[in-house]
Amino acid sequence: MRKTIKRLLITGGTGFIGRNLIEKLAKKYELVCIIKDLSYKRDDIKIIHGDILDDSSVKAAVMGVDAVVHLAAILDSSDKNIEKVNVGATHLLVDSAKKAGVKKFVFISTENVFYDDFDDAYSKTKRLAEKIVKHAFKNYLILRPTVVYGRHDKRYVGSLVEVAKRYKVLPIPGDGKRLFQPVYVDDIIKCIENGLKYDVKGKYVVAGPSKISYNDFTRALLEQLGVKARVLHIPLRMLKAAKLLSKVMKTRMSRFQIKSLETDKAYDIEASIRALKYKPTPLKAGLKKTLKFFKPL
Repeated sequence: MRKTIKRLLITGGTGFIGRNLIEKLAKKYELVCIIKDLSYKRDDIKIIHGDILDDSSVKAAVMGVDAVVHLAAILDSSDKNIEKVNVGATHLLVDSAKKAGVKKFVFISTENVFYDDFDDAYSKTKRLAEKIVKHAFKNYLILRPTVVYGRHDKRYVGSLVEVAKRYKVLPIPGDGKRLFQPVYVDDIIKCIENGLKYDVKGKYVVAGPSKISYNDFTRALLEQLGVKARVLHIPLRMLKAAKLLSKVMKTRMSRFQIKSLETDKAYDIEASIRALKYKPTPLKAGLKKTLKFFKPL
């Protein structure tokens, strides 16, 4: 069943996935975005300068929209506002959208919710937010992406590229043998778009086609990058490794992240492909497209 969605509210529009989503959908939908940054400007979308925690901003944003795509979230589990934003803002947005007669609610969650022993604040708040969405909206779509890479990515591939180029050394926590299934950002966009277009309901993992080890992913990245860098494996048991990675890769390694690196995360995505009608981008092609957007050091 196809459902006509013309006006769309997007939260988290200045984030990695959000920027890509706006670029892809701005010519296809009437877009409304809640943006906190007062300097943010685009002529092709309606911008509400406000906060997703502010009741008046949210009510103004949902007025007259057909669907909501809720991307906004805090990723850092150590952030004291994580529950307020990831859970509280979702509750406010869902409640306001329902009262405003919004037809569909799309929530971007995470693969972390599959793992009960992932007890970090980010995973916990995403589980809670999913429950809020499912309870309030019959016509909901929850997407659970794996590790997402692509243009505008500074957190994962972007960080690896910078380290490889600058230091010619690429640290990998652990033995690098655990499997994961990275997904190209345009695949996420296509799943959101088709979820709206075909009125897809339910919960779906969104992953790429390659079940690949961290070692093989690193080799593929360096090959596409054309950089010779030494891969340095750092034992997970070494607490000092977290400090080392923090300095070199500009990120903190929490106990949860170390646990995550000890877990194989691979999925059967056939049901997602059928329902969301997306064709997963091969890793090599996705990395090639991604690296075009990185400036040389």
